[in-house]
Amino acid sequence: MLYSQVLFEEVSMFISELEKKTGLTRHTIRFYEKEGFLENYIRRGENNYRDYSEDAVVLLLNIKAGQAAGFTLAELKELVEADEMNELTIHMKVVLIRQKMDAIDKRKAELDRVQTYLASILASKLALLHSEENGSDHDDNCTIPEVDRLSLPSPGITLRHSALSLLTVAGLGAVIMSPALGLYFNWGPMSIATGPITPLIYMLALLISLPTAISYAMVSKEIPAAGQAYTWLWHAFRPGYGLWTGAILVLYYVTGLWIVNMFFAVFFGEFLRYFGVPASPIGGAIGMLIMAAITAIVVYRDIQFTARVALGFMIFETGVVSALALTIVFVQGSHGKLSLAPFSFPSATAGFNGISTAVIFGILSFIGYDYACVVAEETKTPRRLIPIAVILAAVTVGVFWMLGSYAYSESIPLSQLPGFISSGFTPITPIAKIYWGPGNILITITGLTASLGIYVAIVPATARILFAMGRDRSLPQSLGKLNARHQVPFNALTVVLIGGFVGALVMVILQQSYFNAYVWFGELSVFFALVTYIAVNLASISFYRRFRPQKFNVVWNLIVPIVGIGIDLYILWQSFFVALTSSGFALGQSVVLFAVVWCLIAVFYVAALRLWVPHLFQAQSYVLPETVE
Repeated sequence: MLYSQVLFEEVSMFISELEKKTGLTRHTIRFYEKEGFLENYIRRGENNYRDYSEDAVVLLLNIKAGQAAGFTLAELKELVEADEMNELTIHMKVVLIRQKMDAIDKRKAELDRVQTYLASILASKLALLHSEENGSDHDDNCTIPEVDRLSLPSPGITLRHSALSLLTVAGLGAVIMSPALGLYFNWGPMSIATGPITPLIYMLALLISLPTAISYAMVSKEIPAAGQAYTWLWHAFRPGYGLWTGAILVLYYVTGLWIVNMFFAVFFGEFLRYFGVPASPIGGAIGMLIMAAITAIVVYRDIQFTARVALGFMIFETGVVSALALTIVFVQGSHGKLSLAPFSFPSATAGFNGISTAVIFGILSFIGYDYACVVAEETKTPRRLIPIAVILAAVTVGVFWMLGSYAYSESIPLSQLPGFISSGFTPITPIAKIYWGPGNILITITGLTASLGIYVAIVPATARILFAMGRDRSLPQSLGKLNARHQVPFNALTVVLIGGFVGALVMVILQQSYFNAYVWFGELSVFFALVTYIAVNLASISFYRRFRPQKFNVVWNLIVPIVGIGIDLYILWQSFFVALTSSGFALGQSVVLFAVVWCLIAVFYVAALRLWVPHLFQAQSYVLPETVE
């Protein structure tokens, strides 16, 4: 309960007396009884009349006070149940009351901003009215000169609420995971490492990835916010932790932008070779510009249009990959060459080291399902749908890869695979030539469309993280402004589009190769992705333990996150620090150096904010209110 219980002598009373002592109507008392609040405070007396204990008075007065303080009935029900089980400590009560006070302060600030906005409209209309009364010409075209139309104060303009459905959000996560590119680039190295058992490797990778995916689901259902891990760490620990995580999260998504630029540039060069145009650095740069221009046309529109375009590209790539897989199964099956060896561990051609290497490749394929959490503020009932979307994206694409990799493992003798890999950017292209002849150009085309689909999805995702940080004033406030018409973060989108192209081009110049730049960015993304994943697992433990003790579950909020942290730390150590520190400087040690330097820059960034913007550390990062859903 909200206040300390007063011990009363056990005295029973009828409902009429309970009405007098609580000031509640009979109807209200019956309502609370129906909701299950009073089941431990009622006895059946003579003639089957209800007798209420004196403690029922205390309970009802506390409920009345709690509702006056802004607690919902659902919150009060959880508090009462926890109190009756002696699980609600004084410390927890203090935390809950402070949380509610913070929410009230935030709501007051939002109302103040709305009032300021309305005052500016009123001032402009009064000025027009004054000029009209004095006979002056005026043109009331509904413009508001006092207010920047691209940057109306939050919550005057917000991200478009309830714009996306469950399947759309899960689909966007699948777009970034990319059903096509996950096979194009990972199936070959995985097969060389282990032999034909890649379907089992993808299955293991899915199972190993699930603990972290579950942590994303658990935290997102309590803290839906465009800031994702940045906002979660802010609330689960302290603002400084959230700000540091925000710096890591931004680089996680930005490296994804740069990787996709490399994908598109290389596939664009392959596409031009079909028409006799040799690949060149300039051609790749032109390809990246084309992708940026198409993406800009799409993402400056509303999120629903962006989602439809991204999903359209994914449907096309999935169709082509599935068609090739079915062709392989039909042809090989008609010749009696299909087997179940890919689903049998004894068929592996390597031991534990080879399998663990392949599993790491598989796990890295699953990076991207977390996109669903970035669009939480634009999703219908996000507290319910976002957790489902995260798991649905990971499982659906994982099963697709298991089935697709089976077909490709049966397509050729694996002894030919090293030659196929060295012949081009992906071994799927020469495999498609065996089964489709000239139709293998579709693999290159799907490489282009898959890259474009990812870019159309990841640009707005990155922009929304910058928007969330700008809205909180932890980055320049201009990044937290929205376009009034489409309700998208126009300034943040522009920064992301320019930064994505320029950053990719600079690394290509430094590495003197699109492929080397792709490898460098890919290695760097492993670090920032896994550090973010570790942070989210920690947030799941801390947030539920500190702020949702009544919902804390030992399995989901302790064991699962600890397993996720262990897996992420192992992969981070093996695939990043061990693998890269023993490599050369250009494609190994320089990546580790950059990652460490960026982490230090993030520390200085937090320290600078603490020095220059101290009030930021007394505020709360924005979370979508339950009343908006």
